[in-house]
Amino acid sequence: MKYARSENNIVVQVIGNDPAKLFMPEVVVMFRPCDADVQAGWLDDGTTYAAPPIMPPTIPAFVTMRQARLALDAAGLLDTVSATIAAMTGQAGKSARIEWEFSSEVKRNQPLVLALGPTLGLTSIQLDSLFTAAAGL
Repeated sequence: MKYARSENNIVVQVIGNDPAKLFMPEVVVMFRPCDADVQAGWLDDGTTYAAPPIMPPTIPAFVTMRQARLALDAAGLLDTVSATIAAMTGQAGKSARIEWEFSSEVKRNQPLVLALGPTLGLTSIQLDSLFTAAAGL
């Protein structure tokens, strides 16, 4: 059996031994029996323990160009993106090439990214995943 100690309704310590054998009586009362899967960080309402809710990942608003290129390369898209930008014509193509070659960062909602996504067959969720992966590089 395991025992948990909580502060402010959050489990801060879990031990695998009977606290009565380890601590003085004033410390023992801080622990309650818990299931084997309870871990530090779980919620404790005084009666039951619950795993904390899983928060959706935060999509970064921007990544560095280095991060973007590394993420695209890892996804097998770097050459396709470079070729797609190189093939763009007119002023839009010229602006896209300047952004691609000289920007220090890529913003998730900038027009070039929003235009390239569908062109490459990427959904908004896939673009979010690329930005999340890039932020970790």
